[in-house]
Amino acid sequence: TTGGSLQTIASFLALEWRVFLRVLVPAGMYNCQQMLEFVALSRLEAPIFSVIVQTKLLTTAVFSYVLLGKKLSWGQIFALLMLVVGVVLAQQSTRRRIRGADSLFSHESLVGIVATLMIASISGFAAVYTERVLKHAKLQAHEPADSLGYMQIQMATASILVIGVFAAVQDTPAILEKGLWHGFDTAAVFAVVSSALGGIIVSAVLKHADSVLKGYATAASVVLTGVLSAVFFGTAIDGWFVLSVIVVSGSIALYSKTSISLKTQ
Repeated sequence: TTGGSLQTIASFLALEWRVFLRVLVPAGMYNCQQMLEFVALSRLEAPIFSVIVQTKLLTTAVFSYVLLGKKLSWGQIFALLMLVVGVVLAQQSTRRRIRGADSLFSHESLVGIVATLMIASISGFAAVYTERVLKHAKLQAHEPADSLGYMQIQMATASILVIGVFAAVQDTPAILEKGLWHGFDTAAVFAVVSSALGGIIVSAVLKHADSVLKGYATAASVVLTGVLSAVFFGTAIDGWFVLSVIVVSGSIALYSKTSISLKTQ
């Protein structure tokens, strides 16, 4: 049969059902992460969110040590400490903005920060768990080197299943009354396409570039988020936020550079 055909995809899903059960875990977590993003972004400005969510670097490192036994170099530990300092500075920026505001607004900002930290924790665990599944899964009838694309289809299918069950439980009355595609407007289409293109770009970076370039790209995205938010939404950028961006960007670049140095030794 031809590789990548519907027949081979169906055959892989049927034969490797044990792997499918395992990827249900990160699929559910990624869906939970997306829902928490709505909670966080509705309560925090995008630049602050983009800085705090970088704590996923810290959670990924912790879970890599726990689940995969990976050890950190002193350079990586220093980079993670820089990341913590940068996040504290970003939170200081948030406190300055809500100073003098009512307690309700302060509470909403706190909810947004907690949701963002939860996103980082879930992202770190899901990423490491997925790596463990992809690298150590025992396939029944396929070679691991030829199965990455099929396993990605498994994850996408699992994600659709999990979010489908959630929608059925949570929104069945609204779906029956207004239809499944109610509210799926131009903005929603743009968000979906943007997310899909982001996944393709990440795959291209992982294939054609190294982790250093990926780290610099991540740091640049933090800076760009702040600039675009100021241009399009008039978000005030204070000194605390600028300092936090510098520290977090430096942390990401240092962590990535240290990582690639260890691999080449």
